[in-house]
Amino acid sequence: MAPENAIIGHFEDNEQNAADSNEYLEDAGHTVVSTATALDEAIEQIPTFKDKGVQIAIVDGNLGEGPDNEDGETLAKAIHDKYPDMIVIGNAMDSPIREANVNVTKEAGLDALVAAVTKA
Repeated sequence: MAPENAIIGHFEDNEQNAADSNEYLEDAGHTVVSTATALDEAIEQIPTFKDKGVQIAIVDGNLGEGPDNEDGETLAKAIHDKYPDMIVIGNAMDSPIREANVNVTKEAGLDALVAAVTKA
């Protein structure tokens, strides 16, 4: 698929991380059309992905109070249940999100995240 101008749903509970990542993604030519900072908000947005043209979802491991990566795994599974072919990129601090197609740790940096989106 390799979308050079991907349409993205980005789900991150840290507002500063989200803002920095979204700016970096948009500077690279991608468009972020769906965001949420909590698991329930993110799950509510899944049915809108088709209308918004979302091609890739970037999912943080923790969207609130859940234990390590549980929220991210729940969200990735819910996305795949509705859109089995959607690419989900896990973007947790230091461990993979099991339900994601691809994982890029935050430690790898924003260049690695953009590269994963472009190669998806």
